[in-house]
Amino acid sequence: MSPSKKIGLIGLVVLIAIGGIGVYLFKDTVQALLTRPANTPIQNTEEKVSLVSNTQNISSLDSDSDGLKDWEEALWGTDPKNPDTDGDGTPDGEEVKEGRNPLKKGPDDKMATITKTTAPTSATTSEKLTVTDELSRALFTQFMLVKQNGGTIDQTVASQIAAQEFNNVLQENGVFNYTNKDLKLTDANDINTLRAYGNALGSAILSGGNPNKTESELDLYESLIKTRDASFVPKMVAIAKAYQLVIDEVKKITVPRSVSAAHLDLLNSLSGVQKGIDLMSEQLTDELSGPLGLLIYEKQTSGMMNALTELQLFFSKNGVSFSTTEPGRVITNTL
Repeated sequence: MSPSKKIGLIGLVVLIAIGGIGVYLFKDTVQALLTRPANTPIQNTEEKVSLVSNTQNISSLDSDSDGLKDWEEALWGTDPKNPDTDGDGTPDGEEVKEGRNPLKKGPDDKMATITKTTAPTSATTSEKLTVTDELSRALFTQFMLVKQNGGTIDQTVASQIAAQEFNNVLQENGVFNYTNKDLKLTDANDINTLRAYGNALGSAILSGGNPNKTESELDLYESLIKTRDASFVPKMVAIAKAYQLVIDEVKKITVPRSVSAAHLDLLNSLSGVQKGIDLMSEQLTDELSGPLGLLIYEKQTSGMMNALTELQLFFSKNGVSFSTTEPGRVITNTL
C-alpha cells in the first residue's frame, strides 16, 4: 500500500501529533523572523523549533485498542474508532503486522512490501510534489520499513524519523552543485582579463534590477505571514525571477580559472537564494514550503555574502580596482 495524495495533509497532522516537524511547530521560527532586529541574520533556526505540548500522551493513544496508534490510523486511512475498519474480522493492527491491507477485506488483501526504492518520491513520479507531499511520503515509507522489520515506533523513534526526513528534504531542496564543467574557463590571469571578468560579473548582478524598490524578499515574506494576503506572492515571484535572470547571466561569463572557486560559490549560493524565495512564495498553498524556503534562504544568503567577500579579496590581492562608472564597482561596494 502506498500513500495517496491525501497523505500530504494527513502527514502534517501526524507530525504535529508525534512531536516532529509540522506547520505549527514553526511558530517560533516565524516569530523570530517577525521580531528580528533590522539587518540581523536568523541564527540556529532549527533550534528555535518548539514541540507541541502533551505529545507523549497523544503519540501513545490507541482509541479503539486495535494495535494501531491513532496517528498510525491517520497514515493508513483507517478509522481510529473502529478496530476492524474493513470488517473482515481481523483487527487493523494485526492486519498491518501481517502485511495485509486494513482497508480491504481478506483473504485477498496482501500488500506489496514497501522499500526505499519502490516508495514514490518526486524523482520517481511524474506529478509535481509539494514539500509537504515529499516529507509525508518519506515519513510513510520510513514508518512502514520499521514496521515490516518488526520494529516499534514510539515517540522518540517517530521524532527521530521526522527530524531525519525533514533534513533529507532540506538537503534535496537546498543543495546546488554547479561545477567547473558548467563554466566557460580561461587560463588567462592578466589584469585586463581580471578586470573584464569583474565588470562582466558586475553587469550580471545588476541585470536583475530591483523589482520591488521599497520591499525586500524578507519584508514581503513577513507581510505574507502576517496577513496571508496573496497579493504579496507575485512580488516575491518577481524577485525570484530577477535572481534567476542574474544566475543565467553569471553562467555566461568567461571565468579566469584562478577565481573559479569563488565564482562557483557565488553561483551556487545565488541559486539557493532563488530557490528559497521561490519556496517562501508558496507559503499559502503549501505551509511547509515557506519555513523550508526560509532555512534555505538564510543559509544561502550567508554563502552569497561569503562568496562576494572572497571575490573582493581576490581583486584586491591582484591589484584590480574599478572606477565608479564600471559595473565591477558593485562587487566592491556590496559589503
